[in-house]
Amino acid sequence: MFEIPKLGDEDSHYDGSRMFTWLADTCGLSVDLMNFLVCQILALFFASFFRSYLHTSKVTTHIRHAFGLTLGIVFGYFCFGQQAIHIAGLPAVCYIVIRTQNPQIVQRIVMVVSLIYLSLVHLHRIYFDYGSYSLDITVR
Repeated sequence: MFEIPKLGDEDSHYDGSRMFTWLADTCGLSVDLMNFLVCQILALFFASFFRSYLHTSKVTTHIRHAFGLTLGIVFGYFCFGQQAIHIAGLPAVCYIVIRTQNPQIVQRIVMVVSLIYLSLVHLHRIYFDYGSYSLDITVR
């Protein structure tokens, strides 16, 4: 009736990197969780690099922002694959709305745009991917 998935079954449709599958199997974790942990540890090392070599007294804020954005995109793609477009897509659309709309009503427009975006992603997932692994941005 109800089958408990075995380790590895839940990531059969995982779109992120499978570079650390061997480490995930060794630790008894799923590959998506292992990728997340690897990115968190790498982020700690890059934080010290960011603080010492990319200090505001040494480089411009544009370089710091470009480094942070590039690293974030790489980590997002590493963890989620092509589904990372949703992690970057909604904030990009909301940023465009914030920069172009009337400041008096911008909060309402951002809320409506976010609700429409999340609803469309949720409906797409229900219609096409129900039951398989995909980045579900509507949970929790």
